Amino acid sequence: MALPKHLFSAATEVVAKEVEFAGGSAELHFRLLTVADVQVIRSGLASHDYDARAGLMAWAISRSICNADGSQYNDDGSMVLSEEDTKSLSEEAFLKLFSNVI
Repeated sequence: MALPKHLFSAATEVVAKEVEFAGGSAELHFRLLTVADVQVIRSGLASHDYDARAGLMAWAISRSICNADGSQYNDDGSMVLSEEDTKSLSEEAFLKLFSNVI
């Protein structure tokens, strides 16, 4: 019997979530993270290095946030939200996005 991988693959599943910000709300799309990604996040969050934790959280956000079709690139070739862009978000936006990733 073949394992029906399409039933278990996180990398292809996209979830739409209404995210509330101080200035309003937006429907955003997130790709589910793989177990490997989650393990990287868990181990990194245990670090005592604040910069390492913040960098890991930015990586997780940029790895998860996507377009409705699951693509992570806009028509012009730019990322929906790059790691570098993520690092310049307000604290509120950063934490709201991260809480929707994990």
